[in-house]
Amino acid sequence: MEGGPIGRRDFIKKMAKGIAGVAVVSATPNILNALEENASASTEETSIEEPSPSVTDRSQVNSPFFYKTEGLVGHKFGDLYSDYTGINGTVPPSANINFHEQLRILNEKKVSYAETHDKPDTAFKSCNQRLLKEYSDMDPERTNFESYQKDIKFSIREVIKNIDWNIVQKKMNLSNEELFVLVGIAKSLLAKHLTACAFTELLPAPDGRLNKNVFNFLLKNAGSRYIYSLPAVHDVKASFGPYQFTSFALKDDGDEVVGASIINHALPESKRICRSVDELRDLDHHKAALLFSIYNLSHLIRELNSKQLATLRLSSKNNITAVVQFIATAHHSPEHAITAAKRWLDSGAKKQFEVSCHDSLRLYAHKTRANLAVL
Repeated sequence: MEGGPIGRRDFIKKMAKGIAGVAVVSATPNILNALEENASASTEETSIEEPSPSVTDRSQVNSPFFYKTEGLVGHKFGDLYSDYTGINGTVPPSANINFHEQLRILNEKKVSYAETHDKPDTAFKSCNQRLLKEYSDMDPERTNFESYQKDIKFSIREVIKNIDWNIVQKKMNLSNEELFVLVGIAKSLLAKHLTACAFTELLPAPDGRLNKNVFNFLLKNAGSRYIYSLPAVHDVKASFGPYQFTSFALKDDGDEVVGASIINHALPESKRICRSVDELRDLDHHKAALLFSIYNLSHLIRELNSKQLATLRLSSKNNITAVVQFIATAHHSPEHAITAAKRWLDSGAKKQFEVSCHDSLRLYAHKTRANLAVL
C-alpha cells in the first residue's frame, strides 16, 4: 500500500475528486558467571503496524505536507506538544506541517530562553545548526514505534554484551555484593523502560497514552532523526534528543570525565559512544541513556546501608517501575533522586516511589509511571 505524506498540490487534486484527506499508515568471576547463567533473554511485544513508505518526492522534503493525525484528533495542543507537532489548539483530522520549520522554531525558542540568562552558554547554537542542517539534507528516517523499540533493544544488548563489569566495579568503588545488585538491575532494563524515561523528558503531561501517540506520530511523519534532534528549549546548555542529555551527564574532554562517560570506559574502545553531547547521534542516544542509568544506579547502591541494599535487591525484581522512576528522576536531579530512593527503601519499598519524592521530582516520577503503564 502506497502511504506517507503528500504535497499540497496532490492533496488539493484529490480533494477535487471527492477524496477527503490522505492516509498515513499508519568483579568476582563467580558473581558474574552466576549472573550470566541466570540471565534470560527478554522479549517485548508491540501492536503498532508497519509504517507506510515515506514521501516519494525528496525534492519536497522541507515543504509542508498534510498528515493524518490518528490518535491525536480532538486533543488541545499547546506548549511543547504544539512546538513538536506544529499543531496549535484542537487537533484536526489532518494537518499541514513543515517539520524542518518546526525544528528551526524550537532552536529559536532555545536561543530566546538562553538570552534571558546572565551568562548564557551559546555554544549550543552551532550544535543546533548542524542538527538542523542534517535534518534538512538527509532522509528524516521515518519509522514506527515497533522499529524504534527494536533500535533501543539492540542498543541495550550492545552495551550489556560488551561491558566489563569489573571495570565498572573499580571505577564506581563497589563491593562484590553491590556489584551483584547493580548487574542484576542493569540486565533487567528493557527498551520500554528507556522509552518511558524519554517520554518523561520530552513530553510535559502525565498522560501515557497521549505521549505514546504523539511520539508515534512524530516517528511516522517527522522521522526518528527529528526526535534525535529535538532541542531542550528550557536549557542554556547544548541538550537535545529523546533523553535531553547535557554535559553534566556526558562529557569526556581529557580534563574531566563525568556521568555516562565514566561507564563508557568499561566498554571496549571500538564499542564506546561519543565523548561529548554535541556528537550524539542515532543509537548512541540510547546507549548513553543506559550508561547514565548504570552510573546513577551505582551512585545510589554505594550509598545504601546493608538493609537498604537487601531491600533494593528484592524489590527491584518485583517493582521495576520504581527502579525506572528512580532512573528518570536521577536523570533530572541525581541528589534528590537518591534521597527519595533511600526514603522509599526505608519504608520497605511498599509505597509508590513518587510518595517519597521531593516536590521538584514528584511530577517526573508520576509521569514516568504513567508513561511506563502504556508500554
